[in-house]
Amino acid sequence: FAHRHQSRDANDLSGTGPAISVAGAANFGGPFDSASSAGFDFKQNIWQVIDNFTWIAGDHSFKAGFDAQFVKDERTTTQIQRYNFPTVDAYLAARSGANRFSYSTFQQLIGPRDFEMSTRLYSFFAQDDWRVTPEVKLLYGVRYDLYDYPSGDPAAPSELSRDFPIDKNNIGPRVGVAWTLGSDRRTVLRASTGIMYDQPLLAAFENAVQQNGTRSVTISLGPAAAGAPAFPDVVSSAAGITRPTQSIFAIDPDFKTMRTIQSNIQVDRALGHDFSAQIGFV
Repeated sequence: FAHRHQSRDANDLSGTGPAISVAGAANFGGPFDSASSAGFDFKQNIWQVIDNFTWIAGDHSFKAGFDAQFVKDERTTTQIQRYNFPTVDAYLAARSGANRFSYSTFQQLIGPRDFEMSTRLYSFFAQDDWRVTPEVKLLYGVRYDLYDYPSGDPAAPSELSRDFPIDKNNIGPRVGVAWTLGSDRRTVLRASTGIMYDQPLLAAFENAVQQNGTRSVTISLGPAAAGAPAFPDVVSSAAGITRPTQSIFAIDPDFKTMRTIQSNIQVDRALGHDFSAQIGFV
């Protein structure tokens, strides 16, 4: 079991109220200017079970095993609240009450701040290490990887955000040989090749779940916009406010897990009793 936890909180030395930025002069106020400021929280729990089994029978050494991981992610975004002023005089006018709309823009996060997702990762393999003759050993096997990603949102406006593809044909065969050459048995040829599958970054699916057009969005209002607050108030309701057009982050329906074909060959030659030379290609 592995646990990761990172958070940021306001403290006794933090400013109060919305964050304030005065162009070319200062940044102060409450620490709520970005998604990872005070109030941000990141948790990840990973349960993993691994078991490998080996059975030796004559010239064969059979091995099989599995790896199962269960990942739970939880996030909380800062409640962004930020006033941007073009000049010091504009800020002083808002602070004194002479002109509470002297700011250039006001930004605030609208919508749910919390998010969670669950992912399951499975791997299975079986192989045989076969000593064909005293000079030749052959290893062959196969591995299968299945990555069960989080679910999409059936109510999302984009079809690409409603369900995420799961690549289920990640079958990776591999074969290798070790061959002792010559009557003096001082030279060994080794070679292997196999297909390996990468584990995609879960951050891509996290972005796809959070940026599907239905969740939170940061609004940016000018002082004359409908629903714009008077400094230092914040928006209490999104009613009457025009939400900005949202960009959607999605997973390609034809997404395939990245794979590589990894091959190598090398020759080892014993030199006397204490040294050896090796040449190889990968």
